[in-house]
Amino acid sequence: MITMETIRPQIRYIIRFSNMKTMEADPMHKITTYYKIMFVTMGKTQIHWIDPIDGITVDHELTRGEFLFMPPQTVYYNENGTAPFDVTVLLFSLEPNSMMNEDVHTPAFPIHYLDTTLAKYEFPPKIHIQNASCMDKPFVISDSFGGKNLVSRIDDEDISRYRFSDAMKNILLYELLTLLVRAKEEDRQQGKYAHQTAQQLLAYINGHAEEGITCQAVAQALGYHPNYINKVIANATGMTFHSYLQDTKLRQAEVLVRTTKRTVSEIASIFGFYDISAFTRAYKKKYGITPYQYRLRTGNTLKNI
Repeated sequence: MITMETIRPQIRYIIRFSNMKTMEADPMHKITTYYKIMFVTMGKTQIHWIDPIDGITVDHELTRGEFLFMPPQTVYYNENGTAPFDVTVLLFSLEPNSMMNEDVHTPAFPIHYLDTTLAKYEFPPKIHIQNASCMDKPFVISDSFGGKNLVSRIDDEDISRYRFSDAMKNILLYELLTLLVRAKEEDRQQGKYAHQTAQQLLAYINGHAEEGITCQAVAQALGYHPNYINKVIANATGMTFHSYLQDTKLRQAEVLVRTTKRTVSEIASIFGFYDISAFTRAYKKKYGITPYQYRLRTGNTLKNI
């Protein structure tokens, strides 16, 4: 994992694909040699890679405005597409200071050539990354931080070959990397917060399913907006609040049917099913059998009604 150290990003190659349907002649597996950033400016392309940590294959449709970051030694391939797409690929290295040498195409030059905005940067620029674990494996992030503009400026510097263009490309890469890592870390923190919120909501529903709770009541109890509660539960379970609440009631009802001698009518009433036929239909839909049939099979027939 990349830990706290001073490293210098160095662009090695810039590759542009325009109006393409695939980036390879056939979907053979490739292995990245350098760090790699892909940015789609038009269309979309299907890409697959093997997570170097988990070992699982990830399939993703990379669409316009998305960045794909891949560290070295990532195994990947692209599928042949049906629609054209444009993508810019940046291949670069992250080298500790001790590995820097004169072969790197980033010339030294007088600082007075720079305006005040650029004068704060070193050449080649350094980037300080502390526990940037997101750079250990591929990740996709949408451009919400002006990354498209940075890629365009890197591209312009590469094509124009202005004086000090190599240094400028690495400065811009420094900024792009910083923003990519920041966006990924913020995305991960938001995901962590959403996970914690989801666990809180699900635990509350599980603990109060017998009380006739509603989405509005949960919102008031926990201090969230009802729309946010629906969104979090949908992301966590794939169900609406109402569907998850009913599923919870049925799961808890099944325990009572299986382990107690309470009547089915009593159990239905506990969970707000005042129409016994509605409870029976919902129970059968979830478990494939009515509560009466279940008790007959298990011999728990002391009280069925």
